[in-house]
Amino acid sequence: MMSSAAWILLFAFLAMASAADIRFRRIPNGLVFPGMAAGFLLTWSGFPDFGWKLLMILFLYFFGMLGLMGMGDLKLWMMEAAFVGAARSTLSVLFASLFLMAGAFIRHRKEAVFITQATLQQLRTHTWSRLEQTSYPFAPYMAAGMACVFLLVKTGRA
Repeated sequence: MMSSAAWILLFAFLAMASAADIRFRRIPNGLVFPGMAAGFLLTWSGFPDFGWKLLMILFLYFFGMLGLMGMGDLKLWMMEAAFVGAARSTLSVLFASLFLMAGAFIRHRKEAVFITQATLQQLRTHTWSRLEQTSYPFAPYMAAGMACVFLLVKTGRA
């Protein structure tokens, strides 16, 4: 169980990352790496948990090397994983992705339809290329996704 102080610190890091992402479209390493360290230290529950979190972070790093998602967003996901673990951080990114898609369809329907069609085409043809998404900062959506996870945890559903 994560302490209230750990949750507050996680949301503080997510808020700072969101502000940087909105303003500069970058998430600084000087924010994410101390966040990862804080996540590991504040939620320490032994080596098995540490090992699983570390394995998730390594998986995300190699996922980033494939170029399928921006490294800033992946580093933020790594930071979330250091706090809440693999499953909850993945659930957070799932919520964030759904929020981003909903927001994109509301604000820029043509672009959202194009990206959806291109993604479906890639799935049908098994050809992969990176669709660079720079129109929207993703960190605020990740913060909203983590807020959903927080509510699920506090209500005993996650």
